[in-house]
Order: sequence, then C-alpha cells, then structure tokens
Amino acid sequence: MQHANKTRGIGPLGSSGVIAQWGAASFVRSVQRGTINITSAASATATISAVNTDNSVIRYLSFSNGGISQNDVYPTLQLTNSTTVTATRYNTSANSTQVVYEVTEYMPGVIKSVQRGTVTLTATPTNTTITAVGDMAKTSVDWLGWRFNNTSAPTTYIQMWCNLTSTTNLQSQSNAGGSNQEFTYQITEWY
Repeated sequence: MQHANKTRGIGPLGSSGVIAQWGAASFVRSVQRGTINITSAASATATISAVNTDNSVIRYLSFSNGGISQNDVYPTLQLTNSTTVTATRYNTSANSTQVVYEVTEYMPGVIKSVQRGTVTLTATPTNTTITAVGDMAKTSVDWLGWRFNNTSAPTTYIQMWCNLTSTTNLQSQSNAGGSNQEFTYQITEWY
C-alpha cells in the first residue's frame, strides 16, 4: 500500500498532528455494546466508559418489546453524554422494552462532525435544517429509533423514512401522521 507508513496528517491537525496514524492497526479507539432495559418507566440509561462524543457514533442494533403490539413501547436511542446512553419510549408501561446499542469511538481525524437530534414526524415530508456538511458523499445518516404514542397509533403497518436531501436538509416522513410520533437521528460527516 502506498504511503502505508505515513504518520503526519493532512486534515484539521495539519503537519503538527497525527490523524489516526496511517501505520496504526485500526482507526477505531473502542467499541462498546450493551442492552438497556426499560420497565415501568419512560426511559432508562446505560453507563459506558467515557468517550469523546465528537469522535463517536452510536448504532441502534435491535429492540424487543416482549411481543406486544403497543406502539408506545417502541424506543429511541441517544448518546446523551460521554458516559451515558439513553433509551426513551412514550409511556411508563409495565411492559418491558430492551434496546441493544453499540458505541464506536474513532481516533481523532476520522470523523469531521456529528449531529444528533429528534424530529417530530407528520404524514407530509418534514424538513429539518442541519448544520451544513461539506460533502454529502462522505456523510452518513443513522436512524436511532422511533416512538409513537399508542393513543394515536395507526391500525395498519407504519412506514417511516429519512433522507439527507442537501448539505443542510434532513427530510423525513411517516405514513401514519398523528401526534406524538418522533424519531432520533445521527448525521456523521467523515474525512
């Protein structure tokens, strides 16, 4: 591989810093996985080893709601701070909800920016303004869960989508409409 032993960065650290050391074994500093259990509450947290949130991404791996069909037990996931992952649903049902997550912290110089947030969904496209990303071809969008208040839940299947339509716009929509319907997202621009 050409330049395999290169150790000086060409990104934001310039020649004075190291960007994930080209000769290093990995661009990943750490990976942490776990399960959050929510019972008789609207949210629950998990404590992780401290990460730099600007160099980390969270992934929603799966969830289980105990086999019940109530939409109000579907959870969203957030990297709340450097040591906390939070799962949230709409109610305080005694029904148990489990969310499996993964937090990956990268070496400095791998992630250019990370934006996280929550969008209230409607039956028509919702446009959410984000901080401009420089290159859409190097930007990924992660869906971090969906929650819906059961009192306004649809009686048929639910279809929800989100898409980065420009460097400053995240567009999302749900066929269900109604109120109290949200999803959380993560937009990561990579070097």
